[in-house]
Amino acid sequence: NFCESRDRGALVSCSTSTAQGKLMKRNVTLELGEFTLDALAGDGRAEVDCVPARVVRAVRYYLKDSDSGRAEWTCPDFLRDKLDGGGEVLDLSVDEALWDSLEQEAARQGVPAQRLAEHAALYFVADRDAGRVTQRILDDLGD
Repeated sequence: NFCESRDRGALVSCSTSTAQGKLMKRNVTLELGEFTLDALAGDGRAEVDCVPARVVRAVRYYLKDSDSGRAEWTCPDFLRDKLDGGGEVLDLSVDEALWDSLEQEAARQGVPAQRLAEHAALYFVADRDAGRVTQRILDDLGD
């Protein structure tokens, strides 16, 4: 299966595939702004090759945190319509169910999935830098 659409100016394309006994994957092409890419890649973009995997991790983290009640969980207005400039196209391989969940949440918030993915990345980076990611890992290990 293959689909392609415009997400308020940014191309979002996806294809799905299955292998018997494995999770369905969706290949998604999306564009992230320069600020988000820098935040995910680290100093001087030293780890730019890791960015697609970090976006997927960020989406998973963001959706799992949906019941946190934190005001910053909802996508802010400044990310709703456009990129922050200097965007770069990324190819992601995402679990079908994860991307479907992101699309459902994006629809609930009234934003394109593209924007919510970028917000999820920034949300993840902010929590990582504040030490909340580490704390959540430790909490999960205690369960």
